[in-house]
Amino acid sequence: MEEEVCSGMSSESFPDPPADPPEDKAPWVLTAFPQIVKNVLQYLPAKSLIQSGRVCKLWYQEASRILQTRQDVTWTMTEDDMPVKDELTECFEDYSSVPRLAILFCESSLYEMTWESEDRPISTRNKRKKKKESSLIDKVQEALPVGCNVVGVAVPGVICCSTDLSVITEVEDNPAMSALFLPHMDEVKVQPFYVSNEECIHGQFNEDGEKVLRTKGLLPDPHLKAVLLLSCGLGSPALHVVCMELLNEYKGNIIIAGAYPEEVIAPPELTPAQRRDGLVGIAISGERVQAASILLDHSVRTPADAQEAMKRLKAANIPQENSVCFMFACVGRGYYHYGKGNVETEAFHKEFPNTPIVGFFGNGEVGCDRNVPKKSAAPEKRWNFHGGKEGEDEKYPDLFHGYTTVLCLVSFGRKK
Repeated sequence: MEEEVCSGMSSESFPDPPADPPEDKAPWVLTAFPQIVKNVLQYLPAKSLIQSGRVCKLWYQEASRILQTRQDVTWTMTEDDMPVKDELTECFEDYSSVPRLAILFCESSLYEMTWESEDRPISTRNKRKKKKESSLIDKVQEALPVGCNVVGVAVPGVICCSTDLSVITEVEDNPAMSALFLPHMDEVKVQPFYVSNEECIHGQFNEDGEKVLRTKGLLPDPHLKAVLLLSCGLGSPALHVVCMELLNEYKGNIIIAGAYPEEVIAPPELTPAQRRDGLVGIAISGERVQAASILLDHSVRTPADAQEAMKRLKAANIPQENSVCFMFACVGRGYYHYGKGNVETEAFHKEFPNTPIVGFFGNGEVGCDRNVPKKSAAPEKRWNFHGGKEGEDEKYPDLFHGYTTVLCLVSFGRKK
């Protein structure tokens, strides 16, 4: 779980290079012209490249080289009762990069559905096909490339966008799923981790917090820029303690953002007990990575207010190329707050037309204004989890909120 998941092409992406074909076989004529092979393969999507790499050594080497240079972040969405596996599989037909980490935000009723899948007949005498039920995570894993890790949560509503960004929407009451796929990226590390409440309750953090952060792979990392936190339960000791330790170590130099989902559904290797306990996080680091976050509180009540907030986020001057925004909103916002839907996502899309935005509606938010211009009006004094008032200790900002929206904008740096 703590291992780096975007560490380049997995050995599982391709089988061993096939042996060169006999020269006298006409179907292999292209192997004599490497430049033609290169020109043809460079136009293929990732899935077709992997299949082409099984032809011969030359095609394998060229396909591997091309995939190493492709580092495009991709995303998709499903709505209502779309067949999840079919939708994801269709998306991967056209994706140029091989995903190494899938981040899923799934509306709870969609997650609770089961699908019937057909097995092969047990024997030739038994012509009836045996049916079995499978979960959403099963379907997702069947559609994902081998070696791609998954982090996912079940939530009351999702923020999602289509692959071409023609649809950006807040789905609050209907089955839907938002998915973000991160490939290997040079000089960028995207690392999921898990911290149990038991580790914190037993005092391991209090006695040696630095040691525990090291075991989770969060230290030492001078280029850690953002940490997304998905708590498995309200009042999670793990969430509070991890935030404290991160602030102690990195002061105000990183972005901390997240929310309370209804349920953690992946990584699949976590037991049901672990999914109900503790904290799942995603650490994003890299010298070229830049990040900023903004908090929309109860004072943001109109579409005009939301637009002004997005302008402050844009003023952080985070490069929009190769960027993504994570949005964590309270279930009390959205349509119930503004009297109309999609207010905050539309305001974001107006300022960031080429940046995908993904996230969910949850039961509490984590984050604060960071790396953005301060509000013109003095904010209301808030109590932070450290026990003091805002301003008494700048390295302990007020991170825990209700009835708010937190946006975390991350740029992975210019593509090489």
